[in-house]
Amino acid sequence: MHQVAELPAINHTMPMSSKRRGSETVRDMVISMAVLGLGVALLLLVTWRPDKPTYTPVSPVEVSKVAQQDANFQLFLPVVPNNWRATTAWLEPLSNSNDHWHMSYVIDESRYIGFEQTDGNRDLILNSRIGQQREDLQVENLIFEIFAGQNDIELVAVTTIGKTTLIVSLTDAEDFQAVAEVISASTSG
Repeated sequence: MHQVAELPAINHTMPMSSKRRGSETVRDMVISMAVLGLGVALLLLVTWRPDKPTYTPVSPVEVSKVAQQDANFQLFLPVVPNNWRATTAWLEPLSNSNDHWHMSYVIDESRYIGFEQTDGNRDLILNSRIGQQREDLQVENLIFEIFAGQNDIELVAVTTIGKTTLIVSLTDAEDFQAVAEVISASTSG
């Protein structure tokens, strides 16, 4: 018969190292959380955007002094309340040597008003801004055609000032009466 060799017994209770594993695990976890936290903080720092957009101050009056030299018509400059902040003002030529004067304002840091004035085909400006026509309204000395807006615009109002067309875009239709009064007061003086 064959003899079976006996193997030495293995002691499974013998520690593999003399260090305590519990403190290493906690330390590794704290280091991992710190690295992850720094990564998240860096990501937020790179992609952070303030709640309110910042606007570079613009003076439509100053821009109009230069632009008026090239314009084919008298540029419209409303006398606006103190809570309106101008954000843009420029003059550009449209097709067939017609001009396009643009100004935009923000009311109380959240609501937008855009003014477009042209001596040419108003449909070039209107097509991307309006929906169905709602009504005609008279405010003081001006008659406004009121349209439902598109592209985040609540309302578009169109009126005639002299030989030009003025188009007003509003993000809050509730502002229309006040805006119409500003336009009327600015054209009557």
